[in-house]
Amino acid sequence: KYASQYRTLFEESPVMTVLTRSEGGRPVIEDCNGQFVDTLGYDADTVIGCELTEFYTSESADKLQSGGYAQSLAGEFTDEKRDLVAADGEITETILRSVPRRTVDGDTLGTVAMYIDISERESVKRTNEQLEEFASVVSHDLRNPLNVATGRLELLSDECDSEHINGLKKALKRMETLIGDLLALAREGKAVTDTQAVNLAALTNECWETVKTNKATLVNNTDGNIQADRSRLKQVFENLFRNAVEHGQTDVTVTVGELANGFYIEDDGQGISPDERDDVFEAGYSQSTDGTGFGLSIVGQIITAHDWQIHVTDGSDGGARFEITDVEFVAS
Repeated sequence: KYASQYRTLFEESPVMTVLTRSEGGRPVIEDCNGQFVDTLGYDADTVIGCELTEFYTSESADKLQSGGYAQSLAGEFTDEKRDLVAADGEITETILRSVPRRTVDGDTLGTVAMYIDISERESVKRTNEQLEEFASVVSHDLRNPLNVATGRLELLSDECDSEHINGLKKALKRMETLIGDLLALAREGKAVTDTQAVNLAALTNECWETVKTNKATLVNNTDGNIQADRSRLKQVFENLFRNAVEHGQTDVTVTVGELANGFYIEDDGQGISPDERDDVFEAGYSQSTDGTGFGLSIVGQIITAHDWQIHVTDGSDGGARFEITDVEFVAS
């Protein structure tokens, strides 16, 4: 009975588990669970009896042979990274926890090795590091020559009058906007960890004042407080306000209101057709030839980073309505 229960626990374990026996100080696989063979793509029959190092990368095998296995047999092993090689040659990055296997008399037979797959986590970590590097390049290496070009153009405009100067100014201004949006896009995908109570009414009014609104009108129907990263939420409001003003008529009305589990921002402009609503949060998508195509993508990333949902639908008076849900309201 108990043997059957233990076998079930062994097979149903959510982590890759291997039982080894020590043969001359070398780890030979005596048993493994389905998680191990399924993850790596091997047949159990071909794994049993093999030395554990056959499923390690050379670097991980060196760690095992240079003392890792001896530490495991002695019960002195701590969590360490180990890279396993799948049947198709792909590398599976794991954290290994290994403990001794002993007889009832206390003699050490081998080890129980448990591998936690962290490949996806490591991939995300590397992506974030690459984005940070990209953001640094954008911030420094691109903005510096752009600032030089802008300064030289100002000097040139003082020295001569040319019909091409305004075109150059617009081009440089657009480059500056693109760089700013790319920088924000690279940084806004991070998970939100620093949140506070944010008053929607106050934030709405503050953001409206920072956006060039022309003859647009704001209707603010909010008074609640939500838990959010204030600086990143501010960018959501500013980008959605800017989107409404740039794509609506000159006297567009923008309304902000609350939902049972969130809030909405809508306008009475031209709206977004149903067949385009799934695309608006893709990087580079823009309904305007003057747009960078990153504003709504940044909005989508910030919403996702908060673990919220965003949905595009029709506004009350035509136009577009962005509904943000799964938001936590808090006391003031």
